[in-house]
Amino acid sequence: MAYSKAPITFNGSSNQILIPFGYIRKADIYVGIGEEEPYSPIYNGTELTWLSTNIAVVPGAVLPNGTKGLVYRSTQMIETATLQPSNYDHAALNNALLRQLYLVQEALDHPQGPKGDPGSDGDDGLPGTNGTNGSRWTRGTTAPSNGSGNIGDFYLRTTNGDVYEKTGVSTWTVVTNIVGPAGSGSGDMVKSVYDTDNDGKVNSAVAADSVPWSGVSGKPSTFTPSAHTHPTSEVTGLDAALAAKASTASVAAKADTTYVDAGLATKADDAATTAALAGKAPNAKAVPTGGTTGQVLKKNSNVDNDVGWGSSASGGWQFIEDVVLGADAARITSTVSLSGYKAFRVTLIHALPATNTQKLVQQVSTDNGSTFVNSFNNGSTVGLDSTPSDNSTNAGLITSGGVSNNATTGGVSGTIEYRQINPGTSRLRFHGMLHNHGDGINVLYVESASAYAALTNIAFKFESGNVKAGARFILEGIV
Repeated sequence: MAYSKAPITFNGSSNQILIPFGYIRKADIYVGIGEEEPYSPIYNGTELTWLSTNIAVVPGAVLPNGTKGLVYRSTQMIETATLQPSNYDHAALNNALLRQLYLVQEALDHPQGPKGDPGSDGDDGLPGTNGTNGSRWTRGTTAPSNGSGNIGDFYLRTTNGDVYEKTGVSTWTVVTNIVGPAGSGSGDMVKSVYDTDNDGKVNSAVAADSVPWSGVSGKPSTFTPSAHTHPTSEVTGLDAALAAKASTASVAAKADTTYVDAGLATKADDAATTAALAGKAPNAKAVPTGGTTGQVLKKNSNVDNDVGWGSSASGGWQFIEDVVLGADAARITSTVSLSGYKAFRVTLIHALPATNTQKLVQQVSTDNGSTFVNSFNNGSTVGLDSTPSDNSTNAGLITSGGVSNNATTGGVSGTIEYRQINPGTSRLRFHGMLHNHGDGINVLYVESASAYAALTNIAFKFESGNVKAGARFILEGIV
């Protein structure tokens, strides 16, 4: 299903075409002639003759019957109005929201992307049937009994080296012998030969006891000494050298601090130093302490070094963060605090439930994400498709129908804008437009019934179960 393009076939009687989808400007509409890309020629909507909002005529001679083409939309990435808290223009807001929706639809109509990562391994198969028993070896000092073993088994008679194979139900057959022929040598090496002096050592070992140092192989080139001590008498000249040194009593007598104390008496104490430094200019390169995330250094006055932390200048939309779920999660939420923003907007892309078909629920937090509640569950009213509903039974729901967990449907995509001029003392409002690929477009208009506490986080979840991995959440704000 395409949201921003449609094939056309000319009938040979006129060049009239139908534009079956919405658009913001006629300049966003294009008509290409041909079977497939690249189309030629291509006409812009400003070159067409418009008979109505969705019927136009391609210029030039009437094309032959059966000529193929494509009509498609390419929405321009421009703002039709600058939205400020003091300039709340509903028409400009709707155009801005439509532009965001159309851009999402056109992105969905692009060709299929590259193949994804392989899926997880499947379940293990059922165990196979048992195989045929293999041969088994046994041994003993006598011949095997006819009733022992199974056909194909082997038996070793250890007393003579005979090897038997079970060739019948009650038959063992000798198939080989593992004892080799007798050797040609004779005799034995006795002690009188290898220890001629009867000292309990092999003659060669006695020779090893007197090997010269040069004959030892594999010895290290250096030897690291281990920790040890020596008396002073073992160090040549040490006792005589120490006797010529001053005694401990002599050293103590010279430790007179009279002159040191007199010198220190002329120096400034801590109090005098502090008084002398009072009123002096601080280090010009110092950065003031304090401040919070997102604040900037600002001049407090025209005096040098008079700087402090403050909010950035107010203006257009500022990017805050881009969140993409790497795994299924209970909700997709902002992680940066919304404190200090008078307005913010969320663009939600491809939000699907992990299991079953669920309706989408909006949640808010006023304690930096420690707890979340379904939005406007304090008695306010929620406008869904221009029909208010009682929040006590429908708290936080922002899709009128269920969202399928089938990835091919695309889930929910769209943009919602929120405004709160004075958090804690004014009502909170939001407008939005969401496209549920299984249910259609949901237009939202919400205003809380009374003052609403300052929000710190905004989140989206489904009625039950998790949000599927891959959902994307782009957050922007106005200070």
